[in-house]
Amino acid sequence: MIAVASVLFGFTSCNKDKKIDVEYAVNIEINPYNVINNFTPVLEDDFDMMPGDVLRLRLFIYDKNGSLVDRFESQVADYTKQAHYSGKLPDGEYTCIAMSDVYTPSSGFAYWETNLEDNISTIQINETGYIGSCDKLLGLKMQNVVVKGGSVNTSINLESLTALCVVRFAYIHKYDNLGTELRWSMDEMPDRVLVDGTGFKCICPYSGYWYTLKKIITTDYSADFVKGYAALLPGNNLTSYPLIKIDSDFYTLADPMDYSFNPGQQYAVNIDVEAGTMTIDQTSKCIDNSSYQNIKSNKVLDIVSGNAKLIESSLE
Repeated sequence: MIAVASVLFGFTSCNKDKKIDVEYAVNIEINPYNVINNFTPVLEDDFDMMPGDVLRLRLFIYDKNGSLVDRFESQVADYTKQAHYSGKLPDGEYTCIAMSDVYTPSSGFAYWETNLEDNISTIQINETGYIGSCDKLLGLKMQNVVVKGGSVNTSINLESLTALCVVRFAYIHKYDNLGTELRWSMDEMPDRVLVDGTGFKCICPYSGYWYTLKKIITTDYSADFVKGYAALLPGNNLTSYPLIKIDSDFYTLADPMDYSFNPGQQYAVNIDVEAGTMTIDQTSKCIDNSSYQNIKSNKVLDIVSGNAKLIESSLE
């Protein structure tokens, strides 16, 4: 009888000392609307998703030691749709990193990829090396979540880490020898995102970038310009300059300019082929295309000292 009591007592002590982690429901809504909402399109449908593309929403949850404890991915139709994470976590403090990017499921094409996600100190978000338009916007947000004795319901409103530039080349039909390829070029541009304390850091591990626009071959010169969008990671004092193609070579059209691009801001990059100038301005307004109307002049650009901006000559 005494032996049986001892055994029962032993089992009771074992259960009493064992720690059981209770997990609680955690529900997080990921909302990408503000990634695109703070920008203004030139034309109403400029920000529409391309056929076959979706918006990919991802979530990484890290514990207080920085270790990945859960991850989530969902695909939605566009920036007006949300994704919902539902999981269970024990009491603790967690850091959530949520992101959005455009993705093509049929081919697996994406402008952004993540690496080394297992720890918050090592996670990287890298460009895949493709030059994109407004479909290259990167939505990102870091947010803390605390689980303490009960379920958690919260939302993460993503913001654009990228700046959006409206790039225009004006008076592109004035010169007969101006090639169809027009470039806005940078010697160095950030293409990697790291976690830096409570925020994000964009770095420049590689150099060389250009955003290319194509001159449309047309006989209608009433709107003598071409425009496009360039989504850039933010950076300070980034050097850029326009390049135009004459015959088979590229030439600098205007002097290089240093400019700082901030996250979530929109910029107008206006390149005037006739004047040989480039201006960059922060703006949230649509830019009037009518200011670029021009009549073809039957002239050509001459090359002087490696630049294509100095002399125009009438065709013989």
